[in-house]
Amino acid sequence: MKPNPKNSQPSTEDDCGEFAIFDSLDALAAYLHHRYGEEALREVFEALQETREGLEDITAELEQRGLDAPAAVLRDLAHQAISGIELVPDYVVRAGPNFVDFWQMRWLQRRKMKLGLWDKEQRAKAQQTEH
Repeated sequence: MKPNPKNSQPSTEDDCGEFAIFDSLDALAAYLHHRYGEEALREVFEALQETREGLEDITAELEQRGLDAPAAVLRDLAHQAISGIELVPDYVVRAGPNFVDFWQMRWLQRRKMKLGLWDKEQRAKAQQTEH
């Protein structure tokens, strides 16, 4: 792929050349796997230290596009990755266990919202209270 004015601005210091067109990690994963193979894909995504959930989201995008080979690599990495809920910021930990619990509860809520599960749960709760 040749850099062109639309995807590469050689005059800027932050230029990424041919990689400037990748605006998502699933696109980058597909490219790396196609161009450089499984080993390169593993190396890059291990270096990124993405969370389990992040890798699962990227895997889902790849599978949705029919890219099962790079998806399988990222699914394997996801099994080894740490969950985002375990990455409680230090300032929250120093604030005490109640703050950790609240932070984790909010993390779960945001994850459910991203997956589209939050609305379903809220509707189910509303229906239960009506009966």
